[in-house]
Amino acid sequence: PYWLTSDSQRIRTIAIPLPDGETRRRLAVQLYPEIPESDRDTPENIFANTLANLTHNMSLNAMTDIFDLALANHKPASDIDEAVQSYRVGDINLESPWRSDLLRQNILDAEDPESDGYIGKRVKGQRKAISKVFDILKRISVGLTGAQSNAIGGRPRGVLFFAGPTGVGKTELAKSIAQIVFGDQNAYKRFDMSEFSEEHSGDRLIGAPPGYVGYNEGGELTNAIREQPFRVLLFDEIEKAHNKILDKFLQILEDGRLTDGRGDTVYFSESLIIFTSNAGISRERRDGSVEYLVSPEDSLPPDEFERIIMGGIKDYFRKDLRRPELLNRFGENIVIFNFISPEVAREILTMMIDNVRRRVEDEHDLRLDISEPVTRKLNNLCVADNLVNGGRGIGSRLEEVFINPLARLIFDQSPKPGDTLRLTQLDEKDGIHELHGE
Repeated sequence: PYWLTSDSQRIRTIAIPLPDGETRRRLAVQLYPEIPESDRDTPENIFANTLANLTHNMSLNAMTDIFDLALANHKPASDIDEAVQSYRVGDINLESPWRSDLLRQNILDAEDPESDGYIGKRVKGQRKAISKVFDILKRISVGLTGAQSNAIGGRPRGVLFFAGPTGVGKTELAKSIAQIVFGDQNAYKRFDMSEFSEEHSGDRLIGAPPGYVGYNEGGELTNAIREQPFRVLLFDEIEKAHNKILDKFLQILEDGRLTDGRGDTVYFSESLIIFTSNAGISRERRDGSVEYLVSPEDSLPPDEFERIIMGGIKDYFRKDLRRPELLNRFGENIVIFNFISPEVAREILTMMIDNVRRRVEDEHDLRLDISEPVTRKLNNLCVADNLVNGGRGIGSRLEEVFINPLARLIFDQSPKPGDTLRLTQLDEKDGIHELHGE
């Protein structure tokens, strides 16, 4: 324990390294004869190699526990990988969604424009980005992630890096992935990395070290994985985190595990990790001002836009962070989102207005009849100057010029349930927008 060695000149802590691959393999060979003959459906050498590879960065005690778990649940030698998975997630009865037929069907539905689950209904104007994400999901679902490497250890099921302007669907696509893979868009945990801009804030992720306040509580990240190992982890605006905190991600991406402040290890082998970033869109000058590298008005060809963004991302990791090794962990899994077009912006506005209609009907049993002049005015007010801020900017503007005036109108007129409220005119006076209805 920490208190035993702290501030003691007579006691020295000696770190005992974890066993290497050959040591793990020799233990697996020794364990093999204990498998009942009826369950020895795999030759000894294949069993030993598989168990040794799957237990990378584990202790020999952990290997023995995994083997005992397999025996207790009558697993044949060929299913030792299931015992390793059960050990990591802490439950022998959990069924992995990555192996289910439902995942395949959900992917097919999300790609089908005629399906209710079509992803294009939620994320608009990002066809190329969505296509790349589906390629990665399909690769994960058939077990070919990292197939070019000999390592088959406990790395996360997948790692994605979403780059591009704000408000273009990065977070919404992450929610959609959670819905596709786990059947629940809430099966994702979001971390706003702007809250981790200080070096000490890393304790929130893995827990305070021994001797500090909150030591027994664990960390937000490690607790989340311990409670539910099958989930999407979203690290939003990663460039706002402190450089030291990013070092923790190297261990997660490489080894698929993290040890919290209490000394307990959690495994990320069943999670999908997504990072989002606005890097490459702008950069800060020496005088503190911001220089935009791209804007919606540039109307750049997609390949040129991606080249500029990729250049900005590489500069950020190599020059600003000086962490090229972290960039290398993402490989070709960097997905670039473009600015939304005026046509897509109008689609998003229409979708948001429809959401307002449904909310008014649910809350007040009122039908909204929006006249053509009001619709035209909303397009002019919400779309024209908000492409740089994407859907988020459109939503903020709609709240100001439409939802607030609508709320005032409903509050002041108190229409009866079942009525139809026709919105005939949208005016502005002294910077305040006002709706007229009948």
